[in-house]
Amino acid sequence: MRISDFIEATNAAQTTDEVFLLYEKAVTSFGFDRIMYSALTHHPIHDCATSPSIVRNYPDDWINHYVEQGYSHTDPVRKHGILFRGPF
Repeated sequence: MRISDFIEATNAAQTTDEVFLLYEKAVTSFGFDRIMYSALTHHPIHDCATSPSIVRNYPDDWINHYVEQGYSHTDPVRKHGILFRGPF
């Protein structure tokens, strides 16, 4: 999918679920089957204590395991996101 097509499609989307499905389709075209859009800092509208993401397609049992094991403290992807602003 070309970035211009993605932008046009997301601008036409009616819901956040539609936007996530477009994002999921775009990412899977690059060979990724799991994705997560995360907030790296706490915001009152999100319960970051029980979920490290805003939207995702990871299974609930994996997210529960991730939280229970405290992986957010050693996750290299999370650390990169904190140190370097912008998409990666």
